[in-house]
Amino acid sequence: MSATSIRAWVAALSVLAFAGIAAFVVYGIGFVDYEAEVGYRGEARRNPLLAAERTLERLGHEVETSLYLGALPGDDALLVLRQSGRFLSPFDVDRLLEWVGRGGHLCVLFPGDAEFEDALENDVAEERLRHPILDALQLGARLDPSAEREVQVDFGRGFRRVEFAGRLSLVDEQAMSDVDSGDPMLARVLSMEHGYGRITLFVGDDWATNAEFGELDHAYILDDLASFDGERREVRFVLGERPPGLLALVWEHGWTVVVSLAALVALVLWRRSFSLGPRLPELPSGRRDFSEHIRATGEFLWRNRLGNSLLEAPRSALRSRVASTRPEWLAHGDSVLAAELAAHAGLDAQRVARALNAKDNARDAVSFTEIVRDLETMRKSL
Repeated sequence: MSATSIRAWVAALSVLAFAGIAAFVVYGIGFVDYEAEVGYRGEARRNPLLAAERTLERLGHEVETSLYLGALPGDDALLVLRQSGRFLSPFDVDRLLEWVGRGGHLCVLFPGDAEFEDALENDVAEERLRHPILDALQLGARLDPSAEREVQVDFGRGFRRVEFAGRLSLVDEQAMSDVDSGDPMLARVLSMEHGYGRITLFVGDDWATNAEFGELDHAYILDDLASFDGERREVRFVLGERPPGLLALVWEHGWTVVVSLAALVALVLWRRSFSLGPRLPELPSGRRDFSEHIRATGEFLWRNRLGNSLLEAPRSALRSRVASTRPEWLAHGDSVLAAELAAHAGLDAQRVARALNAKDNARDAVSFTEIVRDLETMRKSL
């Protein structure tokens, strides 16, 4: 088989393979529609009680939601603790009970989340449950596998149907409750007076969340709680149990001090800005003449009686000129050098000898000036 035939067969097989793959993609792959649960988004995802909050607002209640307990609302409000209050400190429990005693309505929702619910039921099963609010009210908890999921409860406006999950039930051995879900010894809902206020406990919070709030009579129940005794109350939802941080506490209880300090700092900075004044332009960097430095150095040496050192430079310059132009004058000593220079420059021999003598220091400015002038005259004459 020739090379041309081989190439033709390879090309044909490649085309067939590509056609087969294309046919499989076109006829073998298709799109299938299916439903996927994406959950809540936005504010509804962050706030599980958003539906309850919006409903109460439309019914005319003032509603507020916070992550922490913080400061308590007014004495005529409804306070809803979604996370059951298991981890409340004794201080928080005492101030909650005092607030209820003054007329507040505290609603405690035990957690309906599977993880929290399992932990709570395990504590009850092993008789190690320690719940601050239950202990303060002398209430107990028991697991009842036969407990009905749907129960009825009346908060003064007729019976309402509400559905719960799990096996947890509340036990009121002291018979303090005046509202329950049918049996105070295995109650899914308990409500009792405490001082001038009221405390209501639910064994689950699923019914109040976004997913279940529209089922059965759940919305009516929350409205009954917010309007108990015929009074329309302010409502506050608390979504978490952890105490607020230091900054949150400072801002909540001392925001006026923080704002005052910030205003004081701003005022001080504003006042100090005037004392600083405008920025001055940069001055040009002036340069001194080098002769000024020489003059300053000479004045310093002269004031310190070192005038002879100032004469060393002109004397050395003169001897260097003599060495280059009249070297024979240097061979016969200073006396011959002085005579030759005096004759050549037309100066007095004594003045020339004084100018050449390294030990003859200038005593005053006049003599210093004469010596320098004579040295320069002799140098220029060569």
